[in-house]
Amino acid sequence: MDRLDALKAFLAVERCGGFAPAARELGLSTSAMSRHVQGLEAWFGVQLFRRTTRQISLTAEGERHLAQVQRIVGDIEALEGAVRGIGTHPSGEVRVTAPKFFAQRFLGATLSSFQDAYPDVQLRLYLIDRVVNLVEEGFDLALRIGHLEDSDLIGRRIGTIRTTLSAAPDYIARRGRPETVADLQDHDCIIDLTPSHGNRWPFKDARGQRSVDVPGRFFANDGEMVRQMTLNGQGISLLPDFFVAEDIHANRLVPLLSEFSGEEAGVYLIYLRERHRPAALQALIDWFTGEFDFRHSGE
Repeated sequence: MDRLDALKAFLAVERCGGFAPAARELGLSTSAMSRHVQGLEAWFGVQLFRRTTRQISLTAEGERHLAQVQRIVGDIEALEGAVRGIGTHPSGEVRVTAPKFFAQRFLGATLSSFQDAYPDVQLRLYLIDRVVNLVEEGFDLALRIGHLEDSDLIGRRIGTIRTTLSAAPDYIARRGRPETVADLQDHDCIIDLTPSHGNRWPFKDARGQRSVDVPGRFFANDGEMVRQMTLNGQGISLLPDFFVAEDIHANRLVPLLSEFSGEEAGVYLIYLRERHRPAALQALIDWFTGEFDFRHSGE
């Protein structure tokens, strides 16, 4: 058994969701693909796939080994490309993760132009509203909003997100407009649980930065849900600008306490520290830093 071919077969079956489509992708017969995977399972001493008549899926052991196999195959292919003198040509697959609403708002044009410029690169974008582990979950690149904590990763800042306090006109008509941060104690606040501060809202003015505990009647771990409840007049919310900018422009929401600026958070490209980074990944990183249009985020 050629172990590299077996590793590639394992990745192809996982990526394509079956032996037949994986065999077509690699130009092999289905039986050859099956032998590769069976040989790999024998070598590892574990079952990698759960097979039924209708579908195939990774076992827990398969999930555990997936990211490491992806890294091994990627490193070998990068080395082969460098030795053959083709390592600078961007090709192959890049797995990217980004927050859902942010990606829907900003990434379409950037990724479309990248695909036009690099037709040999296959992008796999996963919209996930949580911090993923790049190594364990097999991602090459992540876009994150907020403060970085993991020093084992490279964080490249490409923009800044600012937050805005707002409410619907009918809520203000019913409950009045807060004049100070302290007035928020007398209002219904809609809490986005995605940021780590929760209902402890950070503000900054001429006197410096402070945080205020606000009362919440509705909590959600999704910014779009918080936006919808704010539009429905259920209270005051503190959300990133890109959620509410169009609503404020259309007078569906009213900005509040504009003399107090909300929290600023960086937008980062996150990737591993690698001596030999695949050309496709490097091309995407360079594209984001050079071509990404972040003008509508308040940058």
